[in-house]
Formats: sequence, structure tokens, C-alpha cells
Amino acid sequence: MNEQEILECLSLERTSYYMRKKEAIKLFGIALWGYALPKYKAIFTENNESVLDYTCFCEANLV
Repeated sequence: MNEQEILECLSLERTSYYMRKKEAIKLFGIALWGYALPKYKAIFTENNESVLDYTCFCEANLV
């Protein structure tokens, strides 16, 4: 669908469409990242721990 078709389908004026579009994008971002970030946080935490463990191992061998 293009912009004009969406406006006709929703019976919106252009100004209302763009105000709601900005709001919808913000809400979509909140919903997406509020759902996805906790999962990625666990992945990044696991990766960082393995990197930290590896660097400690390397430092121990240097001493």
C-alpha cells in the first residue's frame, strides 16, 4: 500500500496521518526493543563473560 491508499483506507487527513505515524513508530520501537533487548542482553552478557575469562587466562599465563 502506498501513502494515499492508507489515508483513504483509514479516512485520515495528511496531518493526522503523520502525527499518528510518528506515534506509531515510537510505540513500535518501544514494543520491539522492550521485547528483544532482554534476550540480547543475556547473549551479550554471556559473550562478555567468555571474553573476560579468556583475558584472565592470558594474563595468568604471562605472569
